[in-house]
Amino acid sequence: MKKKKMKLWKIVLLIVVILLFLFILLTVRKMFILSSLSNKAMAYDNAINLYTKSDFSNNSTSQFSSIEHFFKDDVIKQVAISKDKTRQLIQVITPNERRNYTISGENKVLNIYYQDNSMVHVSRTSNFTGSTTLPECFLTAITSKVYTENLEQEPHYVLESSSSNNFVLAGDIQKAKAYINKETGLTTKLVAYAKQTDGTIQEFTISYHYSFDTVTDADMEEPDRNEYKVIETSY
Repeated sequence: MKKKKMKLWKIVLLIVVILLFLFILLTVRKMFILSSLSNKAMAYDNAINLYTKSDFSNNSTSQFSSIEHFFKDDVIKQVAISKDKTRQLIQVITPNERRNYTISGENKVLNIYYQDNSMVHVSRTSNFTGSTTLPECFLTAITSKVYTENLEQEPHYVLESSSSNNFVLAGDIQKAKAYINKETGLTTKLVAYAKQTDGTIQEFTISYHYSFDTVTDADMEEPDRNEYKVIETSY
């Protein structure tokens, strides 16, 4: 009887060891993939000429239909359009100023903030891998699924998770899937599932677009200040 119990415990222990080994193996594999994708995405953070655009589906939790970023040398320009097309926000960040142009109907306001922006960092890409440090990479790996799918005939890794730590989005997000290009490390699509006030789950998407070395001086032009009510603030 004792021999049978010992044999049973050995089998159970062997199964536990095998499962633990598989867990470690799969986790290390995901960490390697996430770290590789993160390094590729972070390489674009030093780009001095880059255009990006995020398109939000109508049912998304964002208040905007699209957000564009223009990066050229040490100047950043952001253009955001509301879903109902009645409001436009244009933000320009220079080393010493931040200028916010707000167009709402017939009202036009320009807020100018005189401040040191040398430490301001605007991410060039959307990086959902959470892999800037080893603990973050491990946390993302154990709370996410990583698998392969083709998107627009290009191979992508899909990062799927129900953890709110992996996807910083507005609303009660139950689950989200980020489609990350295997070769470039750039996120091209995000599919999220948000819980509504009536308890139903609604799917929405965000599409990401990138263009390198295409931003011109014309793209960086600003609206005519004479058309705006100007409010200046110094820090």
